[in-house]
Amino acid sequence: MLLPDLWLDVRLASRVLVRHRLVAVVVVLSLALGIGANAVIFSLVNALLLRPLPVPQPDRLVRIGRTVQGEGFDALSFAEFQVLREGAPALAEVLAHQPNDVVVSVDGEPLEEAMEIVSESYFRALGLALPLGSGFAPAEGGAAPGGDPVAVISDQLWRRRFGADPDVVGRPVKVNGHPFTVAGVAPPAFRGTFAGIDVALWLPLRRHAQILPDEPALDDPQYRFLMVIARLGDRATRSEVAAQLATVATRLGELPGAEPEVGLTMRAASGVHPFLARVVRAFLILLMVIVGLVLAVACANVANLLLARATARRQEMAVRRALGASRGRVVRQLLVESLALAGLGGVGGLIIALWSSRVLGAFRPSSTVPIALDVSPDWRVFGFTALVAAGTGVLFGLAPALHASGVRLSTALRTEAGGRRGSFVRHGLVVAQVAVTTVLLVGAVLLARSLANSRTLDPGFDARNIYVVATEPGRLGYTGDATRTLWERITSRLAALPGVRDVALGLFVPMGDRADQLPILPGERTFAEEPAGVWVDYSYVGPAYFRTLGIPLLAGRAFREDDAREAPPVAIVNETLAREFWPDGDPLGRGIRIRDREGRERVVDVVGMARNIKYRSPGEPPLPFLYLPHVQWDRPDLLVHLRVAEGAGPGLVPAIRAQIHAEDPELPVDVTAMEDAMAFSLVPVRLAAAVLGFAGALGLLLAAIGLFGVMSYAVARRTREIGIRMALGARAGQVRRMVIGNGVRLAITGLVLGLPVALLGTRLLGWMLYEVSPRDPLTLVGIVALLTLVALAAAYVPARRATRIDPAVVMREE
Repeated sequence: MLLPDLWLDVRLASRVLVRHRLVAVVVVLSLALGIGANAVIFSLVNALLLRPLPVPQPDRLVRIGRTVQGEGFDALSFAEFQVLREGAPALAEVLAHQPNDVVVSVDGEPLEEAMEIVSESYFRALGLALPLGSGFAPAEGGAAPGGDPVAVISDQLWRRRFGADPDVVGRPVKVNGHPFTVAGVAPPAFRGTFAGIDVALWLPLRRHAQILPDEPALDDPQYRFLMVIARLGDRATRSEVAAQLATVATRLGELPGAEPEVGLTMRAASGVHPFLARVVRAFLILLMVIVGLVLAVACANVANLLLARATARRQEMAVRRALGASRGRVVRQLLVESLALAGLGGVGGLIIALWSSRVLGAFRPSSTVPIALDVSPDWRVFGFTALVAAGTGVLFGLAPALHASGVRLSTALRTEAGGRRGSFVRHGLVVAQVAVTTVLLVGAVLLARSLANSRTLDPGFDARNIYVVATEPGRLGYTGDATRTLWERITSRLAALPGVRDVALGLFVPMGDRADQLPILPGERTFAEEPAGVWVDYSYVGPAYFRTLGIPLLAGRAFREDDAREAPPVAIVNETLAREFWPDGDPLGRGIRIRDREGRERVVDVVGMARNIKYRSPGEPPLPFLYLPHVQWDRPDLLVHLRVAEGAGPGLVPAIRAQIHAEDPELPVDVTAMEDAMAFSLVPVRLAAAVLGFAGALGLLLAAIGLFGVMSYAVARRTREIGIRMALGARAGQVRRMVIGNGVRLAITGLVLGLPVALLGTRLLGWMLYEVSPRDPLTLVGIVALLTLVALAAAYVPARRATRIDPAVVMREE
């Protein structure tokens, strides 16, 4: 009997929804927006944390990382990888890989591309069959004499740079200036083993010296850079593998340069790499909390509407009970109606998620990292949406169902619909909606104001009319004198271009997507005494850097041409570093002890003090910073900074490329306006502002609908009272003020509850705020005014309807 009864419930529910279609449309739209917002963010969670690699049997793949004293998930050296590969027979295949960038020249056009340098077992371990060509054979993956180095390219690179040539296998390609041969094309769905990163080609690990010439040697025992993925044997269990990894870890501890208590651990191979997972997970949890609040507002709104409708249907339900229907049968009927509404809302949410996946898939922040997010919904997203829809259907439907089914016929016929308890619940839901909306709106407005302030921020230098030229001589094997000579020739050529005012070299773009730190100490202290040192941000720059960027020097001098490699080493500090190291704030003539990336120590003399600028983000506190002359430190991966005449930048791009290619046609050239390069620091703020703004606007709309519904129901329920008041002489204005006052009181109660929570929550946004306080009075007053106005508008229509009640009609009905 269950299925026929259920089918009858569905038919009755459909008739009720058609009869009350206005309420149904409002409920479905509210749920579609709330469920859709959650489905969109869960699509990100799925893409970055849950989606397995697009390979056969992805559940048999694990990532293996190195631990020290039980902590971390670190990379392995090549020697450690070999020990692992030979010492764990439960692993059918073990692969090593590491992401990086290389210069790829196809038909004489050099461009920087993302790659993975991989062991020859890479495609075999993943179980991937290439649609064109083959993977790496052992002889190709090694460095066999006379064997040509080969590369496997992605389907996207094949189409983008080879014109989808079906005869691409065997075609030559240059990687970092060295000849390679295309050995195969990867499947279209495969973009590497790093979720969110679009890998363009895969290169053999034993060609490491050619591919990454500025990195340590492959056999260096301290050069731990290889990430590892393994495929479990057909009959191997994870406990068996864990036992073998423990044995392998013992052997790792016997290698030269091994650290004490070395271990190996494994994680699932899905999602981002474990070294990023914690940060990504924390950010996604924050987003899920935000959209969860939106769904809570939507559910409260829907529950309010259905509670009001259920109250109006109490007599109908009481008659059903009197005719023999059990309370459970009535509750089931009402729950079927709620689940039908939730199902329609879930379908609407999926439509929103499908549309949003195209927008998110096209998201490309200003960064050198090739972002590729596959946020297309799959069975996990569909399942999550269905689960949320079912959960919300029960959540917002159960209370109204119990409320409507729990009354006797005599009581329903004798009393008015509703009651103090029902009014208290409905009013409480509206207050909760307003409180949550307050929290969302405060965060959204603060971030929006921060973004607005960032457009007029003073970063400490003049970024207008500056273009940044990225090229990679280090990738092509330039070192030492050859690098310095190349930079001199390039800067001389670019300085001679019409419209170029100044040219300078620098390692990083302030507030760009790259930064680094070095450990330093005042010159009179040593690292033997303080091994950790003081880690500070730094940059290698040229003599014209401060003039080109317009960074004022507060004391001393800029770098000069005679600050050459053989000259005494010098440095320039910013005012914050000067104050931290020397209480009198005078750094000139003082010494700084520096330990470089190779562990070498050098004492440099401070010759200047520069004004503080913004280095990482607009809202950062003053940071200590160190400038070093690039000629004394041999860093080939520099950026050219060009200050050009007003409006001359776009027209100079072809000439810039031509001048650099005149020096070396294999050099890639990427020209970016500095203001665009600096925009990377605002990506988290923009994303958070967009999510909070959408959530706040949606919450405001839903709160207004909820308030309107409560006031409309209150007017309908109090028709007799209002009629008697007007019959006794109450004026229309008094009635309007009474109804509007009730609505505004609900909104103010929500504000009183929401503002303290918002003030606590905005502390988490402090690092993203620029020139605006988390407790900004203007923002708080604006939110109070906005929500009060919305409450007035939502209550006005019911209040106006109340003044049109005819006392005579009411008294006749009584």
